Amino acid sequence: MEWILPLQILHITSLFIYIQLIIFISTNYLFENRNKLLVILTSNLALWSFCKIFLHNPATPLWLAIFFDKLSSISWIFIPPFFLILSFFIINKNLNSFKISLILLPAIIFLIYNIFSNFHTVIKTDYGWFSTFTKSLSTYIFAAYYIGYIAFSLFLLKKYCPNNVLSKKQINLVFYYTFIILCIIILLKLVFIFFDFKDNPLTYPLSESRFL
Repeated sequence: MEWILPLQILHITSLFIYIQLIIFISTNYLFENRNKLLVILTSNLALWSFCKIFLHNPATPLWLAIFFDKLSSISWIFIPPFFLILSFFIINKNLNSFKISLILLPAIIFLIYNIFSNFHTVIKTDYGWFSTFTKSLSTYIFAAYYIGYIAFSLFLLKKYCPNNVLSKKQINLVFYYTFIILCIIILLKLVFIFFDFKDNPLTYPLSESRFL
């Protein structure tokens, strides 16, 4: 099938792994709050991969690309607050419903704003549709929100991790892995926005792309 491109295969594989992980945690370790948060986080990643399967199909029409881009925003907008809540549970700090609602509030606001605005849009390339942020104040506010939540989560994990050796090793792994991935994502996104790149550098050589 011509539309099965390498990026689609990657996301199909990722989706399969995420679903298996969700099933495994749900059927074996769902009784702890931290594991419930892991299921939610993994579900977010699964939703993101599912949407990317269609976005990375060149045959997907514009209206459908916009729909899946908006749908995928649920995942990447809510990852920071859920990661922060998970961090509190990992260090054995329980949160009541009010505090959890406050942590989730910025994500809800950003989600509503994204649905009714175009601060996050799609670009057509030879390899399908790629998502990007527009150069605007709202983009920088969102970047501050994203960085702030993830940075504070990593701070909690690093400073207040449990004393047993296994937990420390696990938390260090999560800390450094998340920190490296976050730095790469932020660097790439800021470079794309600042220089107004209209093509995704991972897909060269491409025919001329355009903002829509």
